[in-house]
Amino acid sequence: MSPERSGVVQLNGGQRLRALRETLGYRMRDVELASNQIAQRFDSEEFAIPPSRLSDIETKGIIPSIFRLYSFAAIYRREYRELLSLLWPRTRWHLGGHSLWASAEVAPLRSFE
Repeated sequence: MSPERSGVVQLNGGQRLRALRETLGYRMRDVELASNQIAQRFDSEEFAIPPSRLSDIETKGIIPSIFRLYSFAAIYRREYRELLSLLWPRTRWHLGGHSLWASAEVAPLRSFE
């Protein structure tokens, strides 16, 4: 039975982020102000989340940059993997055996001075 027929509403990643924001009691303006503080701390506007971009992420499926994902994690007090799971729930977000790829097979870094 399809989700529409069963009466179950499936939220997309942006809608899940919005639901989390609303559960935490944050307004869009709260996210903007907090992200601006993070952007100032790192001296980079890439961490800022203006209301227009937040709306795009929550309603249009726009994927946040890694910088904005960091801001979301800090503001919402969540691990980045939890936020990734909200955006892509069917994906497992851990390195597992993939971190082994960078072990013995990779040549050591050299200085190019």
